[in-house]
Amino acid sequence: MMGCVGVLKRDIVSFDYRPSGSLRAEATVPERPTMSVTKQPIDFLIYLILFGSAIFVNKYVLSVLKFTYPTIFQGWQTLVGGILLRVLLSNKCLSVSTTELDKPGFVSLLPSFLFFSAGLVASSKALANLSVPMFLCLQNSLGALLYLMDVAPGFRSKAGPVPLLACLATLGTAVAAVLSDIDMTFADSPYFWMLVNLACTAVQALHSKIADARYTEVDRLYFSYVFSVIVLAPVSLYLEEAFEVLHFAHAMRYDFYAGCLLSGILGLFLNLSIMKASF
Repeated sequence: MMGCVGVLKRDIVSFDYRPSGSLRAEATVPERPTMSVTKQPIDFLIYLILFGSAIFVNKYVLSVLKFTYPTIFQGWQTLVGGILLRVLLSNKCLSVSTTELDKPGFVSLLPSFLFFSAGLVASSKALANLSVPMFLCLQNSLGALLYLMDVAPGFRSKAGPVPLLACLATLGTAVAAVLSDIDMTFADSPYFWMLVNLACTAVQALHSKIADARYTEVDRLYFSYVFSVIVLAPVSLYLEEAFEVLHFAHAMRYDFYAGCLLSGILGLFLNLSIMKASF
C-alpha cells in the first residue's frame, strides 16, 4: 500500500539505524542536506496530507467498495507508481541520478524486494478490516519500536527523556488498543496481517542499511515497484484473484478507478516525501 504502507524501505522518521560497522556505507553514501527550521513544518504538513489522503483512499477502495483482492490492488498500485516514477526520473524531475541494477546489486537488494511486496499485501489485508484509528495506532508503533532498539542498547544520553517517553507512550497506546478488542481473534485476522506488515517493514528498513550502497532510496523504490509488478501478477493467478476480480460488483464505477489510480499516485509521493526527494 503505502508502503504503507510499504514502503518504508527507507529511514523510519528521522532516525538513523545504520550499523556502526558498515564502513562501506559510511564511505559511499552522501550525507543528506540538513533541513532548515522554516522548511520543517511545511514538509511535515505535506507528509500529513499525503499520508492521510493515502490511508483514506485505500480504506475507501478496500472497505467501502470491498475490493478485497490484495495482489490485484497492490499490483495495480505498484504499476502506477513505477510508471510515474520512471517518467519523473526520465524527465529529470527528481534531483537524483539512477544506477542500473546489475546481478550483484539484485542479489543484495532481493530481500528488500521480497519484504516490500509482502508488506504491501499484508498492509492491504489489514487495512481492509481494521478501523483507520486502529491502523494508524499500530502503524505508528513501528517507528517508536525501532527508535527504542537504536538507543536502548547504548543508553545514549543524547536521546533525552522526551523522545523516550513519547515512544513508550506510543507503544503502550498500541498495546492497549489491541487488548481492548475483547473479540480479537489472531489467526487469519487483521491483527495477524498487521503484524506481518510491521515485521516486513522493520526488516526492510534495517536491511537497507547493509544493502549495496550504490543504490539510492529512489533506486530501491523503483526496483521494488518493478519487482512487485512482476511477482504479484503470477501470484494473483495462482490465488485465483485474477479470475475472481472479473466478477467484482463495482468494476464499472468511476470512483473505483479514481480510487485505484489515486492510491498509486499518493503512495509514490508519500514515499518520496519520506525520502525527502526534491523536485
